[in-house]
Amino acid sequence: MKKFLRIITLLMSFLLVLTLFIGCDKENEDKDDSEFDFGDEGGADFFPDIERKDYGEDLNFYIMGASNPPDYFLLADEDDNDGSPMDEAVFNRQEKVNRFLGIDLVLLKPTDNTGHTTYIKHVESAIKNMDGTMETILTHVNGCVANLISENYLLDLSEFDGIDLEADYWNQEFMDDLELNGNYFLGLSDFNLLYTYVIAFNKNMLELYESHLDKSLYDLVRDREWTLDEMISLSSLVYLDATGNGKTTDDTFGISGTCWVSFCGFLTSSNIPMMEQDQSGAYLIAINNDLNGAKADNLISKLKDLGASNNAWFDYDYSKNSVPITAGKTLMHVCSTFSLPGYLDYNIEFGVVPFPMYDLDQASVGYKSLQWGGYIGVLSYQKNAIKVAEALELLAFYSENVKITFYEKLLGKQVADMPDDAAMLEIIWDSVSTDVGQTFVGAGTSSDRGVCYTVPELMWPSSTQNLSSFIKSKETQINTGFKKFLQEID
Repeated sequence: MKKFLRIITLLMSFLLVLTLFIGCDKENEDKDDSEFDFGDEGGADFFPDIERKDYGEDLNFYIMGASNPPDYFLLADEDDNDGSPMDEAVFNRQEKVNRFLGIDLVLLKPTDNTGHTTYIKHVESAIKNMDGTMETILTHVNGCVANLISENYLLDLSEFDGIDLEADYWNQEFMDDLELNGNYFLGLSDFNLLYTYVIAFNKNMLELYESHLDKSLYDLVRDREWTLDEMISLSSLVYLDATGNGKTTDDTFGISGTCWVSFCGFLTSSNIPMMEQDQSGAYLIAINNDLNGAKADNLISKLKDLGASNNAWFDYDYSKNSVPITAGKTLMHVCSTFSLPGYLDYNIEFGVVPFPMYDLDQASVGYKSLQWGGYIGVLSYQKNAIKVAEALELLAFYSENVKITFYEKLLGKQVADMPDDAAMLEIIWDSVSTDVGQTFVGAGTSSDRGVCYTVPELMWPSSTQNLSSFIKSKETQINTGFKKFLQEID
């Protein structure tokens, strides 16, 4: 009898273990396979050449600078997922990569001063300690990227097995513009949404003034007739002195904006390069050459005059933004795409258009929208370079739904809720460009902001320099610095 009871007890224990095992296996199976279709993304007819595995490790992304999408557009915290379409799209992408590779994606941010010298010190420390605490960086354009490259802190992305830079979800054309001696030290993929600048406008207010235009604002853009002069002309129609005390923030203006980073976009939109390669391959300042100098000088003069007029309120302190479009006191406002969702909290209908072209002669080239952040770099010390490459590739591949959610559902439907505005956003997304003088602003110099901030610096009321003297004060240092910079890469 005792033997029989022992057999029954053993049998029941075996069945219990078997049941738990089957239940656990079923739970994992449901978790991995029923919630996620790993091979499907936006109708893609291929899958990256990556096998499923379990690394059992973290992958750390270090954010250098604020000019990236908000954190929650990059990686999602499950506890903060409010079920919104954007949170769901980002979380779903992250979970697919986590489960396909058996990794956890982690965002790191400096807790101390966020200056550029602080960023690079953290990178130096991670490479020196070889502890794997920092593997990939997300940087905006001048977050010491030139210093990182010249110090051999970043790897050439084209040499990574597992990364296919020719895939649609990598911006090959954009990266070709920043290629240095055959190296792709910075990547731009669909993982990191574009940080671009636009001109938002108050639709209700525009109805009061659009009759002064030859055609609708949207048609001006579509027909490539939206120029700097058209923008200034439209701005000049609006000035309402609310108090009778002269120009104050209580008044209503034709255009407003913070005269800093966003105003660098007027160079880009005018197709005026900051730096260009000569026939020998050397990078030289080009903003003041015979072809571009007169255009740049005229551009800055017109913007400066506009800022001094009653029709515009330009803040010359980037920590302020006295007359945003949300106040209902400006017809147009210069802003970034990532400020647009915040407009949903205000009872104002608005649309968006790209920055204007310099003149009609630029129509064959079209619009050139400023791209200010979102670069991906991989640190030169890696515990597991294949893991990093595969994760970056999958994050880019799985980003189609995130892009659709942000561009179409959030901006295209909620913010810019008309087909015309959605078309304007497409023009902006399709026209992003950059310049080595913008991205590698600190190359070979100790400085300062190179020629990147030429427009806002010369527009400041306190500025006494003209374009020629401003460039002359920088030319030797920057041209020599870029030459040294390229030699260090060799």
